[in-house]
Amino acid sequence: MPDIPVDDMNQSAPEVGPSSGISPSYNAGQFGASVGQAIDQAGKEMGQYALREQRYMDAENVADKRTQVSIQRINSLKDPNTGLLNQNITDPDQLHKAADKSISDFDQKISEVSQGLTNDRQRSAFDKAMREERFSMQGAVRDWEYQQGNTIARSKMVNGVKVMQANAAQFYSQPTVDPDTGKPVNPVEQSLVQQRELIANTAEHLHWTPEQTQVAQAQAVNDTHVGVLQSMLVPGKPSQAAADYFEKVKGDLFPPDQDRYGRAVESA
Repeated sequence: MPDIPVDDMNQSAPEVGPSSGISPSYNAGQFGASVGQAIDQAGKEMGQYALREQRYMDAENVADKRTQVSIQRINSLKDPNTGLLNQNITDPDQLHKAADKSISDFDQKISEVSQGLTNDRQRSAFDKAMREERFSMQGAVRDWEYQQGNTIARSKMVNGVKVMQANAAQFYSQPTVDPDTGKPVNPVEQSLVQQRELIANTAEHLHWTPEQTQVAQAQAVNDTHVGVLQSMLVPGKPSQAAADYFEKVKGDLFPPDQDRYGRAVESA
């Protein structure tokens, strides 16, 4: 029967620890902590990824909704057929109504588009963007309304002055009676008073300078006297009347008309 090496079987496992000089690379507690940290880190990274994705989707949705609103704003202002800026409105009341309706329709579009927002972050970003869109829309509409209103006022003034000048030229020799005083009123002088008043009122509306107002009134006076002289200087009418009228008003005529009608009355 062979000998069994007793010494080998009785050898104990080598000690592991500080006294043995052998250090373990990890133990169960450390391993558990490492695994927990790894899981935490993975969770954080997944959370950050999900947050980035959500923010991206938020930004994309808000950008898409703003684009819809911007397109509506541009079309409502500049469409060749229906755009507000391409409308020629001559009635002041209709002008104001059109401007208000344009802004109201734009606000309605913003309200409709906002229904597609899905969370408070999107709504907050959209509201901020819409403040800029509304400011741009209202600025364009009110500027158009102001410019169109000025055009209407200027057109009314020009047409009104022309009518008054035509009446003066036609009825210069037919005085009317002032109903308050019972005294005769010279049609030309009455026309000039009315023209100056109309021009002054329009100038105030258009914020003209005093110099601009004076130039427009001087032009109206000149053109009124020219119209009367033209009515007088026709075949069959006494030439002396035209000469007398010219002498009376030549100081109000512009130099070119002074020369032209000065020669005309001399040759009549």
